[in-house]
Amino acid sequence: MVIQATSIATSTQEQSQLLDLLEVFRDFTENGRVNKHGLSVLASQVSSLETISRTIGSKVRQLQKPAPATTT
Repeated sequence: MVIQATSIATSTQEQSQLLDLLEVFRDFTENGRVNKHGLSVLASQVSSLETISRTIGSKVRQLQKPAPATTT
């Protein structure tokens, strides 16, 4: 699935991040543990997801605000 996502990714940065995740997965399946580099990659991905989640939450709240009443 990660390989498929990599082929669909639109930017080289997205592809690089997905390939980093693939490397972490490969290392884990081969060694049964995540090394320091893998932990760093995962921490970075989690941080990115948290930022994106906050941004989306903020935009959803803005969309949910009732439109101001207009008087004529």
